[in-house]
Amino acid sequence: MIELCSTCLNREYQLTSTLPYIALTLQARLNVSYNLVLFGEKDHSDTVSFIKSLNAPRMTIYSHPRNLWFESICKNIAHLSSSADYVVNLDCDQVITAQDIDSIDTTTFWHRWSQNGVTAMQDGTFGCMGMPSADFKTLGGYNEQLLPMGHADKDLLTRWHTVHQKPYVTTLPTINLMAIQNTKEQGIQNINASFKGMNWLEMNFANAASAIEQLNRLGPCRTSKANLSVLKLLYSS
Repeated sequence: MIELCSTCLNREYQLTSTLPYIALTLQARLNVSYNLVLFGEKDHSDTVSFIKSLNAPRMTIYSHPRNLWFESICKNIAHLSSSADYVVNLDCDQVITAQDIDSIDTTTFWHRWSQNGVTAMQDGTFGCMGMPSADFKTLGGYNEQLLPMGHADKDLLTRWHTVHQKPYVTTLPTINLMAIQNTKEQGIQNINASFKGMNWLEMNFANAASAIEQLNRLGPCRTSKANLSVLKLLYSS
């Protein structure tokens, strides 16, 4: 089973645009499931009601009380809560089609990307990528030693390639279904105030440098401290 792993903190409004497309993919491909973690100590009932109205199969929705966004930690929570054989990071501003699913080789890393530098910020270049669950766990998932945002997906791909030394599969996005655009300022709104002296670009550059240093010094594998014990199941279909 391929599981799409998504996270959301204060962006539920984007799910109303992306989830109807994801529901169609779930209906078209029986080998796909969807796992969403809604972060924040708040009432998620409206979002859950909307998801139920889609009447899509194989959807699991959790809540987690974490109120601050930290990309690697939040994504680890979603991925490590999955029991599927293959996990795909799908940012909540992304959609994925049946054609995308068909392009996945479940024995290796899969990456949806674009060679166009302009559309790369809109098409899910690093918001849609997957690997065998066993590989994800061996690597320790996303690198929680990085700053809250920037470079986490690229670092994960680099560490996977360092371990396996084999090609990964890439596929071009469905052009008419690009990601919802978000500014980098929107992206850092929910991080810890202690990091807000840096903008996204500064964090991204700092993380890129740190990731290289850690890879050389510590090797590719990490240990996740993601807290799964406080996950609360809200809905399962």
